[in-house]
Amino acid sequence: MTDASPMPQADVHLERTAFGELVWTGSQGLQVAGVVPVRAFPIQAPQDGISLVDPEGHEVAWFPRLDAIPQPARGLIEEELARREFI
Repeated sequence: MTDASPMPQADVHLERTAFGELVWTGSQGLQVAGVVPVRAFPIQAPQDGISLVDPEGHEVAWFPRLDAIPQPARGLIEEELARREFI
């Protein structure tokens, strides 16, 4: 079961493992390893519409604005986006 609704700030829990993959923990305790952040509008509105997708491409979380995500989760998302967009 996924929770693709906007998450209250207190429920945003994202961490990086020793192997470098991101692990999302949803509001109901569901953990999803290997999530990847994806911009909905990377050119037109890069700060709007950030999705976290699992390794199969299913959305597990949606954030209307990047700047609304609290730290340290926002920092991890920004790092991953920068790495992905650099390649």
